[in-house]
Amino acid sequence: MRSSSRLTLVICCAFLIFNGIVAGQDLPPPVPQGSLVVRPSGDLRVLVTRMAEQVRSLGDEISAEIARNDAGRYLTQDLQELGRSLEDFNAQLPAIGADSFRVRQQFASIDTSWRHLRARFSGPVLALPSVVRAARRVDEADTELINAIGLNPTPPEYFSAGPAPSANSSLETRRLARSLVDRAEAVAAAARTELGRQPMGERLVADATAMARDADRFHDGLERFAGRRDDISREFVEVTRHSARVQADLDSIDEPPSVVYAWRSYRTVEDLLRNQIGLISPIAVVPAPVIVVTPPDVVNLNSSITGWADELVREIDPFIAAVQAGQGRIPEWPALLINTQRLLATAVEFRDHAARGRDLTGLAHEFREVDAAWQRLSRQVYRISRGQQSGPNIDLVKRMGATVEQIHQALGMPGYPTAVEPPTFIIRP
Repeated sequence: MRSSSRLTLVICCAFLIFNGIVAGQDLPPPVPQGSLVVRPSGDLRVLVTRMAEQVRSLGDEISAEIARNDAGRYLTQDLQELGRSLEDFNAQLPAIGADSFRVRQQFASIDTSWRHLRARFSGPVLALPSVVRAARRVDEADTELINAIGLNPTPPEYFSAGPAPSANSSLETRRLARSLVDRAEAVAAAARTELGRQPMGERLVADATAMARDADRFHDGLERFAGRRDDISREFVEVTRHSARVQADLDSIDEPPSVVYAWRSYRTVEDLLRNQIGLISPIAVVPAPVIVVTPPDVVNLNSSITGWADELVREIDPFIAAVQAGQGRIPEWPALLINTQRLLATAVEFRDHAARGRDLTGLAHEFREVDAAWQRLSRQVYRISRGQQSGPNIDLVKRMGATVEQIHQALGMPGYPTAVEPPTFIIRP
């Protein structure tokens, strides 16, 4: 069970710049997938520290060669950011405690960023034996961490270069299955937080937790099914049985906005997956009550995504201007400016693909780059944020984050919704 888009986080993060305010030991076996508890934070901190050390070692290996070879542009900067994010995550663990959802939610963005970065290792410098060994040690540390917290990794080829997978491919099924688990967990977590102590809420929490476990079982079974559509369909039906119960629970209560949001986000992915594996119509193995789902309105959805992509490009421009104006006063200014410009470049490219009418699978493939750039930037801004004061550009930042989240949700991208309150940008005097 496993991330990313940590939007609110990002939204929050973005506040900084706009405000103009002042600115090798034996460990127990991994937790089974679907577990609701994780290791004590002390144990996890050992693993996080180990990964941070390996990331720094890899950065040192690459930096030594980059001085003589231009081939790893951005890699050193991205590895430095990843190392800092691991340190931030480590510092948060005591406060998070054994809350498995929050642990996975916080680490999912880091894991995704590493896998995105790892897929771009190419060229003579990155093929040096010392670099290959250092990267393998980061892989091992990352794998140990995701096993410890019960996080589903993204499919190995998810970030591979090359053309988008076909809409009916095994990779697309696995991508959506990973997202299904993420969103089901978010529903269960929101229900526990908002309604866990209420009589009707207890039933909702139980059904949502069962739905998340079924989604995780479906995800883990895909490799075993080896593309056999009948087996995949039957296992998926088990998930829809519990989601129908969750829907009935929600219909009987006055649900809080956070639960409504999490549920809608989940249903988006369930409908995309139902469509992808060909279960738009009820099938014989579904017992009463029969679940009937309308196919996604692809034409209108593509049109909405194109509009959101255009909005995102327009919203990033003022953000860049604010960063440029903060030179000498914003912490990590050079890297922050570069990361914001990289986000703009990926957003422009994605907008162009959307305008050409790419299908949803193709758009999800292209959006990976926007998602990765946004997560990287959001963590950086969040790290240098302080306080809760507001500034004149906060609304713009919120809109930018909300736009990314709309696209992320519509395309069924992997990643947990975030629940971090937006801090403010701090610019040092």
